[in-house]
Amino acid sequence: MDGEALRFRSYSAIATKQRDPSDPALLAASVRDVAIEARRILNDSARNPFEVGALSKRINDLQSQVPRRSANELSRWLENLSREVDSDSQRDQMVTA
Repeated sequence: MDGEALRFRSYSAIATKQRDPSDPALLAASVRDVAIEARRILNDSARNPFEVGALSKRINDLQSQVPRRSANELSRWLENLSREVDSDSQRDQMVTA
C-alpha cells in the first residue's frame, strides 16, 4: 500500500471515530472503500489471509450499519460480497492445507 493510500485510510479511521456512524456520507465513503479494497484483494492471486479476514470484518461492520430490509440493494450487495470473500477465504485455506 502506498503512502498516500495509507494516509487516506488513517484519516478515514480518525473521521470514523469522530463522526456519527449513521451519517449517510460516512456510510457511502465506507462502502466505496470496502468495494475498492475487495476488488484489490480478490483479484490478487497472492492475497494475504489477514487482509481477507480484515475485509470480512469490515463487511460485517458495514452490514450492522445498514437496515435489514430485503428490498435494500446495499444490504444484498454486502451479503453477496461477504459470501464471495468467505468462499474465497475457504478456497485459499484448502489450497494451503
